Amino acid sequence: GHVKKQTVEITIQNISNEGRGIGSFLDPQGAVKTAEVPFCIPGDLVEGTVHRKKRGVFPARLEQIIKPASNRIPPKCMH
Repeated sequence: GHVKKQTVEITIQNISNEGRGIGSFLDPQGAVKTAEVPFCIPGDLVEGTVHRKKRGVFPARLEQIIKPASNRIPPKCMH
């Protein structure tokens, strides 16, 4: 069967045991799905390519970070 790919915006919310970002995205029908994206941290808004699956977590490939998590920037010292 032909696997449809789609590029979506994914909001990363958690980290998996393997250290990949776990986030949610909307599929074409507007349903909320869960994706697993490598190299992300919670708070990132990323663009990823997901492969269509029937259920479970969608593996996604990171295309770009649209808006990095605010805690990616090292905090300035207040001393």
